[in-house]
Amino acid sequence: MDLISEAENQGMQIYWGTKGFSLRLETNNGNMITLFYGYPPGTNENEVTNISGYVGYIEDLKLQSEIRQKFLSVEGTNLAGKYTVYLEINKNNIETGRQLVKKIWEIIHDPRIIQGLPPKVEE
Repeated sequence: MDLISEAENQGMQIYWGTKGFSLRLETNNGNMITLFYGYPPGTNENEVTNISGYVGYIEDLKLQSEIRQKFLSVEGTNLAGKYTVYLEINKNNIETGRQLVKKIWEIIHDPRIIQGLPPKVEE
């Protein structure tokens, strides 16, 4: 599976940064939210490829927590801070990386993601 081609097929926008890329989804209210990052070896102090699910742009705190748990349900993922779930990719866990990518496709089809959620309410 070619991640970039599939992201485009799924309606996501690819943003190429100076170190890696992000996958963004446009919500119904026109906002762009980033849900996924990818970095090659040698960036962000990592010697291996790193992919990450990101929930920081999901404004609804309950939904944010739910999506974070979906990312963490992939074996081998780790929480990095409050919003990022990452996986270091190596030759032994490529299938695990594919599982994390599949989670992205599931998540973007959740209608709550694209609705353009109301501002978050601090609990």
